[in-house]
Amino acid sequence: MLAAFRDKKNFSKYSLYINRIRIATLFLCCLAAGVFLILIHSIQTQPNQSVIYIDCSKRLPPAKSMIGFLHSLSLQSPPSKYITELNPRYWRIGSRNKFVLNKIKSFGAAPIFVLSDVFGYSHADSAASWESPSLVPDKWNYMVKSVAVEHNSDGITSIYDIWNEPNLKGFWPSSQPDFFATFKKGYNQIRAAPNGNAAKISGPSISKFDIDFIQNFLDYCLANNLRLDILSWHEFRSNEDIPKVADDILLVKSRFINNPKYAALQIKAIQINEIIPESDQFSPGNILAYFDYLEQGGADGACKACWVESNGESNCFNNSLDGLLDGDTKQPRAAWWAYRYYNLSLENRLNYKSNNSHVICFANYQTDNLQVLLGYYGHRAKNASVTQVKLNLSNIKSLALFAGKSYVNISVLSIPNTGEDAMGSPKITYQTIAKVANGQIIFSVPGLYLSGACVVNIK
Repeated sequence: MLAAFRDKKNFSKYSLYINRIRIATLFLCCLAAGVFLILIHSIQTQPNQSVIYIDCSKRLPPAKSMIGFLHSLSLQSPPSKYITELNPRYWRIGSRNKFVLNKIKSFGAAPIFVLSDVFGYSHADSAASWESPSLVPDKWNYMVKSVAVEHNSDGITSIYDIWNEPNLKGFWPSSQPDFFATFKKGYNQIRAAPNGNAAKISGPSISKFDIDFIQNFLDYCLANNLRLDILSWHEFRSNEDIPKVADDILLVKSRFINNPKYAALQIKAIQINEIIPESDQFSPGNILAYFDYLEQGGADGACKACWVESNGESNCFNNSLDGLLDGDTKQPRAAWWAYRYYNLSLENRLNYKSNNSHVICFANYQTDNLQVLLGYYGHRAKNASVTQVKLNLSNIKSLALFAGKSYVNISVLSIPNTGEDAMGSPKITYQTIAKVANGQIIFSVPGLYLSGACVVNIK
């Protein structure tokens, strides 16, 4: 009996011991799960870190500006100060008003004249009476010739963009061969006009990159002895696809521009004469990404596309610089500030490397300042909502501005994506003093938000 009692007693103690272990194990598992969830939440909510390396001893030649516009201009508006601060390189337009064209020239921009805008399109108000130029060649020839003669008489040098987006039924409801024949007729009228041999002609200005259409077009030009001065198309890639803009340009250069077979065309430049899709039109980060990849591809220039805004009004014709300004107040939006600081970055560029392909950097030195323009682009489902950017500037004392300096002042101006809302001057969101050690400055920009931008000034 005593032995049995002892066994029961031991069993009871053993059971109690096992239960305590089970409870402790359950507690530890719950604790571990809680810690794991906290860590996951922390990873998701804390900014990841991007690193930008800038070598101040490696200077780059001046960059070609990718700033250009489509329509969105009258004699009275927008205010000239918002144009001069951007210094546009090209302006694509279909107005025959010589005063508007001269105004474009006064800003230092070259007009890209869209001849098809004058002729009209099948989707326009006059669609019921619209006839394809292939059916009314005399009307088409007369219109093109009269524009070329006008421009010569008025001293206006334009790039002639013969037809807009001929791959879309709304702009060209006829066949591809009909478009090619119409292009040739327009080409011949321009070349036959006074000083026509010196005129620059652009095409095909299709609505998206299409290598087959481009090849068919260039083969036609080659077979018909047409000299194409500028090869053009439109790019509306968004978010993760923006780098493909550079890929498209480089592919065309490899297959056609640098191909001896097409040398007789004498193509001098590639222009992407409409850029940035409707979804990205107000995003500072995505705009800067477009500029970066256009430069990487080696485009000669670009023009911002125009779109319908949330109020149903098109920013093509409200004199808002294609939506960079508020259509009513003509006050700058965040997108305008991205354009402005990009324009300031074109001279005295410095070489950089980034560990994050979604963080764009334009670094340049000025008289009393080193400016680093940062942009962050990408799809929200694939990128952190905010990234911390660590800047590592080496060989800083190779710049006369920082020779003999032990400390520098740093300020960060924020350009958030405010969409259609107007935005005053960018606000300072961070200031610090950094030490110069071994010719380096290393510091972190606390938060760069997705689709936004910021300007780092180092003095």
